[in-house]
Amino acid sequence: MTEAVALTPTRFAPSTTGAAHPGTLLSALLCWLDARSRGAQVVLRLENLDPERCKPEFADAMRRDFEWLGLDWDGVVLQSALCAQHDAALEALAVAGRLYPCSCSRNRIAALGRPAPDGGFAYDNHCRGRSLPVGGWRAATEPLRLRLTDTSYDVIDEGGLRIAQRSDVDMGDPVVRRRDGAVAYHLAVVADDAAAGFG
Repeated sequence: MTEAVALTPTRFAPSTTGAAHPGTLLSALLCWLDARSRGAQVVLRLENLDPERCKPEFADAMRRDFEWLGLDWDGVVLQSALCAQHDAALEALAVAGRLYPCSCSRNRIAALGRPAPDGGFAYDNHCRGRSLPVGGWRAATEPLRLRLTDTSYDVIDEGGLRIAQRSDVDMGDPVVRRRDGAVAYHLAVVADDAAAGFG
């Protein structure tokens, strides 16, 4: 008797910063077709953490567009409903001594002129020696950055492209919580994917 193999569920996770454009619809369709072809579950996670750009009407319109396209989901989640997971991730990072407040402006970082691999400017880890305020990360009024490890990564992607990087130098420590309290995408998506078991 063949043992059943558990299929890794997946998700489609667009940001709700505007109307779904053709690229959004195509990506949703390809993700959905891939999951269904494998008999795997696929969840729609509407990423709506940016208080300035994400609007409820954009999320509602996206749902209607996907329904018009004939896509059915095994679950629909608003990322803003997952804040407890994001807080838990920040707490774990704080306990590990990996968070620090940063007073550096975008203008200061741009003025350094250090190009980053993503086309922006690399942060020089200027505030890395600072500690969280009394009261911990929740009491911070400045952006919070993640103190990265000094590890080099050498990866070959599915297309054969070699990607080598030492992120703490090439990019600099990333912001994981903005001044306005919004959690950064790269922290939220990792916490949410891990909690949901997405591969």
